[in-house]
Amino acid sequence: MIKLGELLKSKREGRGLTVSQASENTKIPEELISALENGEYELFSSEVYLKGFIKNYSKFLGIETLKALAIYRREQRDFKEDSLKDSQRPIKQPRAFITPGRIVLMITLLILVSVVSFVAVQVNKLVQPPSLELTSPLVANSPSELYLEVDTDSISLMGKVEVGSRLLINGNEVTTNNLQEFAVDEYSLKPGSNEIYIVAESYYFSKTSQIKLTVLFVQKQQADENTSPEESGAEENPPGVKNEMKVNIDILSEAAWVVVTVDDEPKLQDTLEAESSYQFKAQKVFSVYSPRPNMLKLTINDKEYTFGSQTPAVFRLVNGEVVQE
Repeated sequence: MIKLGELLKSKREGRGLTVSQASENTKIPEELISALENGEYELFSSEVYLKGFIKNYSKFLGIETLKALAIYRREQRDFKEDSLKDSQRPIKQPRAFITPGRIVLMITLLILVSVVSFVAVQVNKLVQPPSLELTSPLVANSPSELYLEVDTDSISLMGKVEVGSRLLINGNEVTTNNLQEFAVDEYSLKPGSNEIYIVAESYYFSKTSQIKLTVLFVQKQQADENTSPEESGAEENPPGVKNEMKVNIDILSEAAWVVVTVDDEPKLQDTLEAESSYQFKAQKVFSVYSPRPNMLKLTINDKEYTFGSQTPAVFRLVNGEVVQE
């Protein structure tokens, strides 16, 4: 026998109306129309309101209100009879959920999941590039590109690699201790730019990690070049001749890694934000390095300079003039 909700929905769809359109015409909220059509009478606050909505909605759809209410009463009577039958049925005693067999099964599954998770973590570590850490002369983790300027012909390289990997410095294997730490006390440098590739290579998979260190070895100037005008008897710079370099670095539209050395002293080694500006003063020599020089605007004593990304750009003050090496 047809239910009230089915009758209401059939009439509405027969008139080509959506729930939203029916709601707009009857001023009955959409959720209540859906409740009537789905037989969800418990959503109504009281029997009086429910019967009022049944009358209004039935009338709108062209259904006799007495017929609609009669169908509703029959549904309610049948529902009460079914509920009474259900209440008279014998209650089954629930079976015990936790049994010794299930406890053993749960423990076994827990152990299995733990073992699989541990193996997955270890395999993931193996297929990932090995960790590589540099602690001297600079501190960094792989992957990194670093720059350093020194005035000595050798430097010390120290750091640590992950267990299960070997260390190579410019292709030559370096021995590590029991803690996977390495130390090269005197790594020789040639005058000018020195590129040092520190690589950790996995024994099990073809995975590598790398730190590239570019070291600029600037030989100390001759004693007479470092002698002050007072000591040598030379005259000071004539009027109008610059006795220092005023440097301005503007970062353009994107951030860039920048390394700055002023008069052989490291001043800056960081990623600089876009549209920022930095000023420096140098008496003798100024150097700057960035892998993205196109993101920098370099001005020295009101003159703009450009440089490449392979090696640091070095500027010296010679007789009051800025000379780019």
